Amino acid sequence: MAKACGLKAGFAVPIIAHDQVLAVLTFFRFESRQTDRRLVNLISTVAAQLGVAIERKQAEVALRSSEAELRALFAAMTDSIFVLDSQGCFLKIAPTNPDPRLLPENANEFVGKTLHQFFAPTQADQFLTYIQEAIATSSRLNIEYSLTVRDREVWFAATISPTLEDSVVWVARDITERKQAEQALKQAEAKYRSIFENALEGIFQSTADGHYISANPALARLYGYSSPDELMVRLTDIEHQLYVDPQRRAEFSRLLQENDAVADFESQVYRKDGSVIWIAENARAVRDMMTGELLYYEGTVEDITEHKLAKDQLQTRAFYDTLTGLPNRALFMDRLSHTVERAKRHPTYRFALLFLDLDRFKVVNDSLGHLVGDQLLIGIARRLESCLRTEDTVARLGGDEFTILLEDIEDIHHATRVAERIQQELAAPFNLDGHEVFTGASVGIVLSREIRKEGDITNYDCPEDLLRDADTALYRAKALGRSRYEIFDLTMHQNALSVLQLETELRRAVENQEFEIYYQPIVSLSTHQIAGFEALLRWHHPSRGLVYPGEFIPMAEETGLIIPMGWWMLRQACRQLELWHDTVQESELNQELAHQLTIYVNLSSKQFLQPELLEHLDKILHETHLHPSHLKLEITESCLLADPEIAEERLKELRDRQIGLCIDDFGTGYSSLSYLHRFPIDTIKIDQSLISNISIDVQGHCEAGMINRTKGLPLQIVRTIIMLADSLGMKVIAEGVETKEQLTQLRLLDCDYAQGYLFQAPLDALTAGKLRVEPQ
Repeated sequence: MAKACGLKAGFAVPIIAHDQVLAVLTFFRFESRQTDRRLVNLISTVAAQLGVAIERKQAEVALRSSEAELRALFAAMTDSIFVLDSQGCFLKIAPTNPDPRLLPENANEFVGKTLHQFFAPTQADQFLTYIQEAIATSSRLNIEYSLTVRDREVWFAATISPTLEDSVVWVARDITERKQAEQALKQAEAKYRSIFENALEGIFQSTADGHYISANPALARLYGYSSPDELMVRLTDIEHQLYVDPQRRAEFSRLLQENDAVADFESQVYRKDGSVIWIAENARAVRDMMTGELLYYEGTVEDITEHKLAKDQLQTRAFYDTLTGLPNRALFMDRLSHTVERAKRHPTYRFALLFLDLDRFKVVNDSLGHLVGDQLLIGIARRLESCLRTEDTVARLGGDEFTILLEDIEDIHHATRVAERIQQELAAPFNLDGHEVFTGASVGIVLSREIRKEGDITNYDCPEDLLRDADTALYRAKALGRSRYEIFDLTMHQNALSVLQLETELRRAVENQEFEIYYQPIVSLSTHQIAGFEALLRWHHPSRGLVYPGEFIPMAEETGLIIPMGWWMLRQACRQLELWHDTVQESELNQELAHQLTIYVNLSSKQFLQPELLEHLDKILHETHLHPSHLKLEITESCLLADPEIAEERLKELRDRQIGLCIDDFGTGYSSLSYLHRFPIDTIKIDQSLISNISIDVQGHCEAGMINRTKGLPLQIVRTIIMLADSLGMKVIAEGVETKEQLTQLRLLDCDYAQGYLFQAPLDALTAGKLRVEPQ
């Protein structure tokens, strides 16, 4: 190219910087001539100067870049950096970016000032000692210190590095948060340690293979050891040394492996002395965060022995009778339910239920006291248990009621044999607190699967039905004389349903006033005139028609309905008699006869024993305007014997009110001469069962011997009653007179009054009011 341009000669000089050729300085000439050494030297000098200039320029660029990087680095730093001389004077301060709350707004205020101008003397002296030590030893120091900056404590970590110029670089970093975290950690560790050492619950860490690696004092005390160290030394195989059932520890480990946590895991463990306690454990598995490998178990242990005992006692109280220790109703019904379900699954499976009720237990309780009564119940429980197999159940339902479940029996004969064995066991006397006590039991029996003669099969699906039918059979046994057993049949159930229906209908009848009073005249055998009427209750049943007292009075007595029925009847009878009195007076008939009419009304034992008896009577007599002397209350002998003291007081109060008192059905009950003399009775009614058997001439028409005396006995009793009443100043009424022969005999015996179908059947009020004075 040079040749093409006409150039004839030339030379080049390199430009060198930092020992590297950066460029070449070249010169050309158009003519060829000898080299000019001076020119070469000049050009070489120029090239050398250019190299130096380039080096300087590069250094300046590098310096500016380095300064920029340093400024960026300082700006990113939150540390405070100072340069101080050996006397503690601030020489420089780096333009870092610390928390503005830690330094003045203009950090350069430090430059040229000493430590003592910014810090307290003690603090400044300490800092100066650090600086001089670093310079003297030519080694770096690391220190931590705290300063109060703007009313708060700030912690710093500082590095003090000596320089060659008899100074140090002080780099301080705010470590307040770290110190606070460390302090919090220390507090937490102290708190944990305090909890660990003083906790009431045992706390542990253990390996999976059964070694304790940590335990607190509470755990040691719980297991009976003097210290955690002794516990960890002695218990080297937790599974077999500690747990009563080693399988519980295996189960504990299995649950932790599967779930990493276990809550309220209950086990029995041995204490150091060999005693057994119940514990509840809560634990978790601690694993390596990276690998998931199991490191150890940690958790707590609580002694729940007392809780378990209390729970067991509560369970016992819930399902066992506290007096006898027998299962109670709840447990018995649970077992009966399971047995019923078993019988459903297995058609050939049979069982029987026995329902027992003690005879005369109330007498023992009332006479000898409840403590003896309780001893009797305990003794009976033990005897009942002796009559049964281990698979059978005897329970006390309450009071003097017991039930027995006989499982897996062949037929009803097994149940009857058990009932007979029980009767034999209870026949022997009980020696209780110095008293010889006799008792017996009525038993109702029901079989789970009954095959009747008609071929029908009865199975029970509900335990309550079994208990109901056993109770029905028990009721039947009591009705037939007690101390016996009866086997349930469907007839009993039907009868029970009829009784229940009767009770329901009777309650409705009381509410709807479906009753009517009939009146049967009582005739004076001396005047042949009506002396009064007995009020008799009749029930106008909506579908059955007229129902007589014998069908519903016993139910009324049992349910207590007799009380409202009795007061209603007494009020109606008194009102009716007063109405008859007024009618007789208005028709100008014999007013003297009208005033002699008396109404006889039955007073039940429940009414008689009511505290409000006199209050009710006074109110009724006041409402009906009937004079008390026209009212005679008929009571049975049982009313007097139930509580003689109360009876005597009541009867005297009635007598003081001029209300007449009549003993009904005399001769069929206890018939004691003493109470006739003791109580203010003015009339005796001889029961119709005696009247129906008297005859006119016993001597002439009876056979000799025992038959003679037997047939003549009712007459002798009637004669004795009439003579006794006469001697005591009492009147006598003969009930149920149906034949003229009976009437003639009563007249011969000087009986005062009579009533019965011979004179007149009971009549409604309207018809009875129309009767003539002298009967036909």
